[in-house]
Amino acid sequence: MIPIRLTLENFLSYRGEVQIDFSRVNVACISGPNGAGKSSIFDAITWVLFGRARRNEDDALISLGLESCKVTLEMDYESNRYRIQRSRERGKSTTLELQVRSEAEEWKAMTESGVRATEARIREILHLDYDTFINTSFFLQGKADMFAQQTPAHRKEILSSILGLEIWEAYREEAYRRRRAGDTEQYARQNLLNEILVELEGEQDLTEKLELLDNSLKKTEALRGQKETLWNQAQAQLRQLKSDQEKLDLVNKQLDANRARAASQREQIGARGAELAAFEDTLKNETAIRLAYQTWQDTRAEVERWNALAEQYHQLQSERGQAAAQIQTEEARLRQELAGLEMAQKEVDELLPKVAPLQKQVEKDQIRLKELEKTLGELPRIEDQIAQLQKESTALGAENLHLKENMAELKANIEQLEAASGTQCPLCGQELSDAHRRAILEQLKAEGKTLGDQYRENNRLIKDNDAQQHKLQDQLTELRRAQNEMSALQGQAGRNEQMLAGFQKQVEKWERQDQPRSTEIQAALKEEAFSKPQRVQLQQADASLEKLSYQPEEHERRRQAEMDARSAEETFRNLEKARTAVESLRREIETLTTAANALDEEITHGQQQLTELESNISGQKAQLPDAQAVETELEDLRHEENSLRRQVGAAQQMVSVLDKQRERKVELTREIAEIQGQIAHLKTLETAFGRDGIQALLIEQALPEIELQANDILDRLTSGRMSVTFMTEREYKDKKRDDKKQTLDILISDSSGQREYELFSGGEAFRINFAIRLALSRVLAQRAGARLQTLVIDEGFGSQDEEGRQRLIEAIHLVGEDFAKILVITHLDELKDAFPSRIEVQKTSGGSMVEVIP
Repeated sequence: MIPIRLTLENFLSYRGEVQIDFSRVNVACISGPNGAGKSSIFDAITWVLFGRARRNEDDALISLGLESCKVTLEMDYESNRYRIQRSRERGKSTTLELQVRSEAEEWKAMTESGVRATEARIREILHLDYDTFINTSFFLQGKADMFAQQTPAHRKEILSSILGLEIWEAYREEAYRRRRAGDTEQYARQNLLNEILVELEGEQDLTEKLELLDNSLKKTEALRGQKETLWNQAQAQLRQLKSDQEKLDLVNKQLDANRARAASQREQIGARGAELAAFEDTLKNETAIRLAYQTWQDTRAEVERWNALAEQYHQLQSERGQAAAQIQTEEARLRQELAGLEMAQKEVDELLPKVAPLQKQVEKDQIRLKELEKTLGELPRIEDQIAQLQKESTALGAENLHLKENMAELKANIEQLEAASGTQCPLCGQELSDAHRRAILEQLKAEGKTLGDQYRENNRLIKDNDAQQHKLQDQLTELRRAQNEMSALQGQAGRNEQMLAGFQKQVEKWERQDQPRSTEIQAALKEEAFSKPQRVQLQQADASLEKLSYQPEEHERRRQAEMDARSAEETFRNLEKARTAVESLRREIETLTTAANALDEEITHGQQQLTELESNISGQKAQLPDAQAVETELEDLRHEENSLRRQVGAAQQMVSVLDKQRERKVELTREIAEIQGQIAHLKTLETAFGRDGIQALLIEQALPEIELQANDILDRLTSGRMSVTFMTEREYKDKKRDDKKQTLDILISDSSGQREYELFSGGEAFRINFAIRLALSRVLAQRAGARLQTLVIDEGFGSQDEEGRQRLIEAIHLVGEDFAKILVITHLDELKDAFPSRIEVQKTSGGSMVEVIP
């Protein structure tokens, strides 16, 4: 993992947004005074990657007094660039986003469905978790010996994770899972085999049962055949009886139909005879009928002449009515318009006395508005002064909050230093002599006094600002009253101006337009000088009506006479019809009489046939067997036969299954033997993939390389005085045991001999830790899996003497080519120039600030 850019927002001592560009440095010193926020940079890295920092509660990471924090890290890993962003709102849950940059230089989302799933994705990308990360490439403040200080068993777990041996644990778990599945499968197959053995023991009973059922089936089949023969004979007799009955029904239907047809034809003969007699009577009155018909036609012609006159009369009446209506409508419209104009004249007469006073009020309002506008010119200046004073007070208050935090931190450092009783300074890690204690205390108290003086001066300035604001607020209140008066007066003046303009417009409209129109309408009504075309049309219609001489009473008398004689037309039509229908009716009556005689003969023959069929059916019914009883017995035999067939089939199936079960028995026995063999192999693999198997072997192979790298670095740090040895086995305290205990002990050789690591302390212990940690990082950089390309050392120099510090710096430069980034945190000014780049961290009243000096 190579950090490229880190952005902190309201994180610990960093307020607002602070960005750190790591792309311009390779080996750099991160310097600044105690409490400036140096270690917080790497708290941000571990928090954004793994959700963990030195403080356990996420809310504690939010800057004091703020409600949220956010950290964004851009990093390179395995030829890819990733961007990770984690944010937190106080009292709420954390959000986490993961992105990767595509070839098109665009960010592509890789965020999973939840924070935990996204964190798992990050661990999968880095091949590291938090514990492994801080125990290899991260020398956190106060935790430089974290790997070496672990128990021997825990050291092995961390080393296993660093070397990527989790895959072998996954293999062991998969072998265990398959072995358990094999046990389950073996158990299931053994149960099947036991069931088959039980079935094979009952083979003889099944054979005897099949023979007994087969004999019963044969007897039932024979009896069922006899009953079917009887049933078929009965069915044949029933079919013959049914056929004769159907013939009887058909003869009955035909006989009824013939009787009905004969009756219908005789009714038709009677009806046609009556029609013939009526037509013959009509022909006898032919001369009188023709005379009445001619008289009606003459009357009808006269009515049509009167109808033509009536149509002309109604057309002229319609034209006259339209002209009269148009004249009346126009007169009503003019009188209505004249009434409206008279109303407008009345309103103008009422308005004229109001115009002059309203004009004077408008002029008075304009004078007062100009006075108020001049007074309110001071309002923006006073508001700006108040806003500036409030801004200054807010800034002073915020500065006092930071001053108060810094004073509390200084007080805590003073108390910690005064209470310290060891030989090492709790603040910087140097030797704690009396002179050193006094110097640091004097420095801290001087800083505290300076901060206190500034805090009190800020309070004084805040009080002065408050007094000025009260005076300005009084002036502002008076101006607000004037502003309210101006607002009300503007509304009133606007309404008056609008009213005056309306009055003037109404008077001007009356004089220019409405008064001349009123005079014009009065003259037109008096002289009837309107609707002249309609008046001409009315005179012409009256003249045409007089000339037409239409008499409505005479027209109605003629029309009534025509209606009274209209029946002559129907009588004439009946005469014509009778002339053509007489001969046709005579022929139809003759045909119907012949058909009726033929139907009488068919009815007589049908009655004879019906008597013969009824006698036949009676004899057949006397000879029929009991078909219902035969059918019931046959159905019972069929059910019994079917039941026996199913039982025989089931018995045959069970007997045939036994052959297959014998084959299945052999197959299951072979499968169980194969599964048992696989289980034995999987048990072997479980042991081989376990911690005491391949994992222990790989650690044994890796330790010599780590040991060689550690001794190379330790040799430089101690001028060849110390070396390290890793022991992976030791004898049990119980001397009777032949095996050895698995462990990971660290043994150190120096001029005094060989001792366990736990017996070293101070500068020597740190040199050992540094050498081992760098060795681990070197080995991991050369192996596949987790690539640690960044090395961080947090406050690692405080316990070293001058020579030890120099050798430590040389060792850092020695491994510089193996890492893309080496970042060293220190508060010692004399070490700044020992590194090619520097990242300066300063704590200001607005929060910690960072400057990168490449």
